[in-house]
Amino acid sequence: GNTGEAIALWQGIETQDAQYLPLVAESLLKVYSQLGREAECIELLRNYLIKYHSIDLLNVVFDGILKYQGPSSAYKLVLDELERNPSLLGLDKLLEARLLEIPIGERADVQLVKDLVHKRTRSLAMYHCSHCGFKARKFYWHCPACQAWDSYAPRRDEESGLPL
Repeated sequence: GNTGEAIALWQGIETQDAQYLPLVAESLLKVYSQLGREAECIELLRNYLIKYHSIDLLNVVFDGILKYQGPSSAYKLVLDELERNPSLLGLDKLLEARLLEIPIGERADVQLVKDLVHKRTRSLAMYHCSHCGFKARKFYWHCPACQAWDSYAPRRDEESGLPL
């Protein structure tokens, strides 16, 4: 397909409704990567993350930085984001990043804490239908429970009520 056109359309979402940016961030990174422009995309996504906090956006930027810049840069990203926007989902991501940095033999205590935090945050990492209340781990345009269209906000439960 036309990668330039796809990039322009996806970037246009910022002016249309920025809360939907996390839904296209992974595709944006993939297309930029195909063009050999990963660093440019990571910088773009980092700027989106600073302007429009989202755990889904953090996850995409984290994965991109981890792949192209390494674990210490990914850890720094999550630490900075957690300081800017404290959240349990962010803490879970920070512990994941920390595990990548510590030697294998020293991971047990951090892994234990990560597992506990992850169990507690599973219910926060959900989208929910504003029509019937159905909760899902992935975003739906069409609710699988009540069949309502466009009834899911593109933000996780922990993020609802937070400013965009």
